Amino acid sequence: RAATSPLRGLVLEYRHNLFDLAEITDVSVPDFGDAPYNGDSTTDFNDSAFRPGCDGGLIVGGKTSTDTGIVVEFAIDGETPCRE
Repeated sequence: RAATSPLRGLVLEYRHNLFDLAEITDVSVPDFGDAPYNGDSTTDFNDSAFRPGCDGGLIVGGKTSTDTGIVVEFAIDGETPCRE
């Protein structure tokens, strides 16, 4: 769920092949309340997945109270891009 001020969309990264107890990384979406996300404290991220063959993927979620969905595309800076 989105939290803090300014609003951030909470995302914690865990990669099973790189896991170390100290390696859970906070990669939250900054300024989540601003465009293009326009999230609020009732917006949840429900699932995410890396796209095979590159270092990026999708995060999906939304607000069940308004039946509004959200899809966020992400990429890891300096790694193999999913788009050219």
